Parts: sequence; structure tokens; C-alpha cells
Amino acid sequence: MTELERNHFLHDAWIVQLDSLIKHAENLRRDNVMKYKGKELEAFDVGLHLIVLLMNAMIKDIQTGEDKDE
Repeated sequence: MTELERNHFLHDAWIVQLDSLIKHAENLRRDNVMKYKGKELEAFDVGLHLIVLLMNAMIKDIQTGEDKDE
């Protein structure tokens, strides 16, 4: 296995993991598992939304980095 192939494997693994975490965070937001109300719910929702945005940006960075390698 070459260095490039290994990097693509790791990139793919990270993308799969991040995608799974995004789905999990979206389920937490939708289901309100902690039964937050009012401002606590708003803060919980905003916090999870920021995490999802960060993970989406990480996926984009990984994919953009792959394009540069090719």
C-alpha cells in the first residue's frame, strides 16, 4: 500500500466517522434527549448546531485536501 492509498483510506474513514457523528448530533437535537426547555433548549440546540457545522467543515477540508493531492 502506498502513502497516497493509505491517506485516502484514512480520509475515507474520517469522513464516515464524521458523517456518523453528524447524524447522531442531529438525532440528539431532534429528540431533545435531555428534555431541555426554554433557554437551556436553545443553548443545547445552538451548541449542537455549531458542532455539526464544524464537522461539515472538517469533511469539506478533508475532501479539498484530497483534490490537492491528486
